Amino acid sequence: LYEKLPYDALKGFTPITVLVRVPWVVAVHADVPAATLQEFAALAKAQPGAFSYGSLGPGSSTHVSTEYLKQQLEIDMAHVPFKGESPAVTALLTGQIQMMMVTPFLVESHARAGRLKILAAASARRIPALNQLPTVAESGVPGYEALVWIGLLAPAGTPREIIARLNGEIAKLVRTDEVKKLIGPTGMEPDPDTPDQFAAYIKGDYDKWGK
Repeated sequence: LYEKLPYDALKGFTPITVLVRVPWVVAVHADVPAATLQEFAALAKAQPGAFSYGSLGPGSSTHVSTEYLKQQLEIDMAHVPFKGESPAVTALLTGQIQMMMVTPFLVESHARAGRLKILAAASARRIPALNQLPTVAESGVPGYEALVWIGLLAPAGTPREIIARLNGEIAKLVRTDEVKKLIGPTGMEPDPDTPDQFAAYIKGDYDKWGK
């Protein structure tokens, strides 16, 4: 998104661990005649440009994630940027837009009340709290994953023994019941990993989203 930054995100830091991952779900307006992602894709293909989707703004994670999904599904939808998730969800509920990527905790209650439909989880694995909800990958887009992660990094060159100590202590903390209770309502999922796994994940993100 930015041609010039005052740091190199791959070389300027030493990954410690992912703290949490925040999954997206694909939600559509209640009147959209689709119960699955495959059905929605078929509708969108049959009516190019007829549907619109909302995002948190140009270049936001929801914008780029949905464009990626459009590419994979080979569908055409108009992008409508909003200033935050709440106004975008309001637009989805009122039918101003037909689809959006959104954090589950903002739309679960609306889905239960029949005011919108959740078609799929954009995470690599099913969301524990919505275990009956298939992933996008299970819905015909192999390998698809789009989410927000929050992680901890140290300056480049930090000794490995310090990174290992921080990784171990933080991983234990993130898995405590107190932390799980604190972040549970937000939809965040504790998911600590090793420094090497985190480094590989960041590199994978650069390769995927850069493309």
